[in-house]
Amino acid sequence: MPHRLRLAIITTHPVQYYAPWFRYLSENTPLTLKVFYLWDFGISTREDPAFKKSFQWDIPLLDGYESELVPNKSADPGTHHFKGIDNPELSARISEWKPDAVLLIGYNYSTLLHFIKTWNRHAVPMIFRGDSHRIAETTSVLRRAVKQIALRLLYARFAAFLPVGTANAAYFRSYGVPARKLFLAPHAVENSRFEEAANKTDIAKLRAEWQIPADTTIFLFVGKLESKKRPMDLLEAFAQSSSPNTALVFAGSGELEDSLRQRASQISEPVRFLGFKNQSEMPAVYACSDVLVLPSYGSYETWGLAVNEAMACGKPAIVSSHVGCAEDLILPGKTGWRFEAGDVAALRACIEDAATNRTRVVEMSRHAQEFITSHNSYQTASQGLLRALESIYPS
Repeated sequence: MPHRLRLAIITTHPVQYYAPWFRYLSENTPLTLKVFYLWDFGISTREDPAFKKSFQWDIPLLDGYESELVPNKSADPGTHHFKGIDNPELSARISEWKPDAVLLIGYNYSTLLHFIKTWNRHAVPMIFRGDSHRIAETTSVLRRAVKQIALRLLYARFAAFLPVGTANAAYFRSYGVPARKLFLAPHAVENSRFEEAANKTDIAKLRAEWQIPADTTIFLFVGKLESKKRPMDLLEAFAQSSSPNTALVFAGSGELEDSLRQRASQISEPVRFLGFKNQSEMPAVYACSDVLVLPSYGSYETWGLAVNEAMACGKPAIVSSHVGCAEDLILPGKTGWRFEAGDVAALRACIEDAATNRTRVVEMSRHAQEFITSHNSYQTASQGLLRALESIYPS
């Protein structure tokens, strides 16, 4: 790159996974960057309909890098509908800052599509980052054909792409993006924060609070209790498991909580509901558990960053075939288990295998932590971004 490039980043709102990456980029790369946010969720207390709870993240999301909140004029701001991100001043704000390149995270909102269609990409190139995949695509032939045309035209406007993993890279290629424009920038979390906080956890004390004995294998679900994540599949698989000395813990809230609690009351092995847990609380939850389970079904789970978090805390994971990270993070027998999405019997078999092989689970825990540290970090994600910029502005 010929000089210290100015990179503008556009994203809908502050997110607990991206903010530390922006901080890393600002502190550890030759870039001058500024993040333009289009909504204040995460830094202001607001209700999340899926969690059925009002909250704001309890880790700093704006520290360590330059950012700006672009006024959102939507009558109903939010990412729950297309018009919820409506920022007429965005292009002017970006132009005023005079970037050398613009990184967009996502496209499917009014403001983002307008920016992509109207921005002078020949003067200031655009880079795209998203995490969609086609693992469980169920749309009609006609809708797929229309989407194929639309996305080919849309993606043609970008100079480079930052796929987060294998399934996401295949998604971009399926819409005509040439391999020369793809620069792997894997999804990551703040590995060191999770590892250090997990190591400081008083596991015996917290398990006692959960009323779960020390010799019990704990399977953990993290996330919104909604149908797309299939928490009931997990509960049924756990109920059918023949393994003793096991427990199931749900960390999260949502529309299925009442029905899950009712079903759990019929199961002899312990099932605990922790409710919503904020970011600072999560490392201890992972530390006290043995295996994360993510049984999501459909195209909804584009990656599954809870798997990154669990692995950073030294925990393997059981992951369904529809989860975006499955091919990249789950090495069967080393970092976790994969099963066919929606197959409760197959999920039960994974649970039983983990429960009856505690020594191997300990070994897998070590492999999981080593793997995530070396493969999915803010450093590796940043290297992908820098390679993309180098392709646009060669030295």
